[in-house]
Amino acid sequence: MRNDDLDAARQIFDGMDEKLVAAWNAMISGVLSACANAGMFLHGKQVHAYILRTEEILLQDFPLSMNNTLITLYWKCGKIDEAGMIFKNMSIRDLVSWNAILSAYVNAGRIGGAKSFFSEMTEKNLLTWTVIISGLAQNGFGEEALKLFDQMKLEGFKPCDYAFAGAITSCAVLAALENGRQLHAQLVRFGF
Repeated sequence: MRNDDLDAARQIFDGMDEKLVAAWNAMISGVLSACANAGMFLHGKQVHAYILRTEEILLQDFPLSMNNTLITLYWKCGKIDEAGMIFKNMSIRDLVSWNAILSAYVNAGRIGGAKSFFSEMTEKNLLTWTVIISGLAQNGFGEEALKLFDQMKLEGFKPCDYAFAGAITSCAVLAALENGRQLHAQLVRFGF
């Protein structure tokens, strides 16, 4: 659903002689994503219920991309516990799944849960680090955020401008002007 034209996607799908599972999953994921981005929780929940009623698959056996989209739908619409249940019931998870649930907990201000998910993650990418650093900083945990910012660099990740913003916010939370100036100098040196 790159062009957000769900009606056209549905017309194409309806016109297919053979309904491919991959096409169906892509269309449903696109609808759920559009609902999440528009804040249309009830519509997204109806689509979720429709899938549960009509498909011969168990919730834990949903395609990975659909489960990831469901997590995003539920957390973007303020249903963090439901997003957590979907995550918990997934038989397979990938980095997208982990980043989605981490974002859910950070955005809801559930920092204890976010830290638990972060520590459980066996694989992390720049987005993972940026989400947890920014979340800690925005929720008053500046010292922890700065420690993770340093750990991220030690593990070989080059901070992006958003990671720097989280670290600088941490300095503001801690009233650490000199640290903030040092981070600003690094930011300029990296060309941001």
